[in-house]
Amino acid sequence: MTKKETVVNKDGSAVLEAKKQETQLSKFIKYAIIVIAFGFSVFQLYTAATVPLPAVIQRSIHLGFAIALVFLLNPFKLKGDKAGTPLNIARMIFNVIFFAAAVSACIYLATNYFDIAFRAGTLYTIDVVFGCIMTLAVLEGTRRVMGFPMPLIAGIFLLYAFLGQFIPGRVGHGGYSLSRIVNAMYLSTEGIFGTPLGVSATYVAVFVIFGVILQRTGGGDFIFRIANSLLGNVRGSSAKIGVVVSGLFGTISGSVIANVATAGSLTIPMMKREGFTPQFAGAVEAVASAGGMIMPPVMGAAAFIIGEMLGISYWSVAMAAVIPAILYYTALFITADIRAQKLGLLGTSRKNLESSLVVLKDGGAFLIPIILLLLMLGVFKTSAIKAGLYAAIACFIISLFRKTTRLSVKKYLMVLVAGARGLVDVAMACACAGVIVGVFSLTGLGLKLSSFLITLSGGNLLLLLILTMLCCILLGMGVTTTAAYIVLAVLVAPALIQMGVYPLAAHLFILYFAVYANITPPVAVGAYAAAAIADSDPTKTGYTAFRMALPGLLVPYIFVYNPVLLMQGSAIQVIWSCLTAIVGVYFMVTALEGYLHGKLNIIIRIVIFAGSLLMVIPGFYTDIIGIVVLVVIFILRKRIAKKNKQGSSLVSEPDLQA
Repeated sequence: MTKKETVVNKDGSAVLEAKKQETQLSKFIKYAIIVIAFGFSVFQLYTAATVPLPAVIQRSIHLGFAIALVFLLNPFKLKGDKAGTPLNIARMIFNVIFFAAAVSACIYLATNYFDIAFRAGTLYTIDVVFGCIMTLAVLEGTRRVMGFPMPLIAGIFLLYAFLGQFIPGRVGHGGYSLSRIVNAMYLSTEGIFGTPLGVSATYVAVFVIFGVILQRTGGGDFIFRIANSLLGNVRGSSAKIGVVVSGLFGTISGSVIANVATAGSLTIPMMKREGFTPQFAGAVEAVASAGGMIMPPVMGAAAFIIGEMLGISYWSVAMAAVIPAILYYTALFITADIRAQKLGLLGTSRKNLESSLVVLKDGGAFLIPIILLLLMLGVFKTSAIKAGLYAAIACFIISLFRKTTRLSVKKYLMVLVAGARGLVDVAMACACAGVIVGVFSLTGLGLKLSSFLITLSGGNLLLLLILTMLCCILLGMGVTTTAAYIVLAVLVAPALIQMGVYPLAAHLFILYFAVYANITPPVAVGAYAAAAIADSDPTKTGYTAFRMALPGLLVPYIFVYNPVLLMQGSAIQVIWSCLTAIVGVYFMVTALEGYLHGKLNIIIRIVIFAGSLLMVIPGFYTDIIGIVVLVVIFILRKRIAKKNKQGSSLVSEPDLQA
């Protein structure tokens, strides 16, 4: 063997040995992820079943599990990183050190919190060190799961806390020392371990796990089958099924992207097969999935956070959100119907569909957890944590008694692992949002910016609402809905409330537009995810989704000016406003689609849109004017359509006889 061959052989052996070691390490990491994720779910369910630990301890353990999974699931990588190279070894060492330091910071806080609290603000060097590590770990962990925008915003706010003395004007401040910032971010419930992470560590954790258990044990399949059996024979059935399924999935999952990926993989191909364009199919899925965040009973994580911030019950938030959510999905449902009417899509023959009774007999037991959840929250006034826990247990028990959905012990364990992995994104977003909230609290920036926004709007509520909407959409393009809501609830909600807006209406207004950011171009992430499944143009899909959601965009403005749509009024007022708003939404969709018993010209569309807007706005006189305008147009369009039909039949008679 030549010297050259020997070198090649040695190099080849080294590479093979490095790859072998990396494979062994990958297996170790895989099992570590399973063990940690399983422990994460068990911890959350145990504390839900008993009593949550003291706030900071509960939250620090919750974040410790989440950070551990983030660093294992999303290792830091560099270009040119190959097995056995110095760069690869350095990267692995960096991950291990960062992982160990971050988890140690959580463990230190959880085990020493009472001692730290007893010291009443006196910080040791180790407190400052672990506080810096924790803050960096939150920023880096959030970057790994959500990209740069959210941690970049948090980093800018931290710099503001350090360098406020160099900022002129009212926004500036005297500056804060490192120990003061660490105390606010790490050692109190005003920063990282504040309300957002508290909600994630209690309510959200239980409901995310409940959603995964429901889906993995057969509940997701039941939702799809029952929707198909009920709507499969109507025109545009696939789109309407997509609306129902995505709305039900979305309210539990709390993630627009995850909902699009889960429900969209079933509904989008079905819509395309029926005859809808890929662009339309993707848009329907994106809008329906986004709406899950505002759809009771669960509303993702948002309802719990709003309740905590306002000091009201979760049920109060969910009930207030019912009518706006109905209007949102009504608009989408009607859009699907009118588009199917234009395309002549008639649905599937009833004889080719499963009977609803058969589906209910087979999987109707999965309605029990949902009914149980509603009863416990609305009738028995049980805490949301207990209600979510019992609903999850009900899903588990039901699956055991059904042969078709009964899982092996290993698969049940993996359901808990999947549930924990679903918690990671929410936990990191809430922790990072806590950094921003902590800076607001420390520096008093929230009050300064609220005053600035009121000054900028000139005391005009409509202008302030428009500014708020733009802020929500811009921030929501770069971060998750929950994170965008938290930041803007601290920044803008006080200004809206100071202007006389009903507090719950102010918070729901912010939430709604944080949701719409997912389907608002130019960065409509929900629409882009749906476009990838539909194989359609992302930009066109985004604009189509935005147009579909336009009726829903007007609803938040309306309930700000008149909270009757949030069930703030007498029963007669609420029912009448709901009915007139639904009629208004129907005609608004016809104006946007340009179709009412035939194609509409631009002038008629504008008149119909104006009349529908009068119907949606609560108020007796606006309703009367809107009813008159729309009834006249509807009758005229009906007569024109009838004449056109008679004319076409007369023209076709000689041809038939010939």
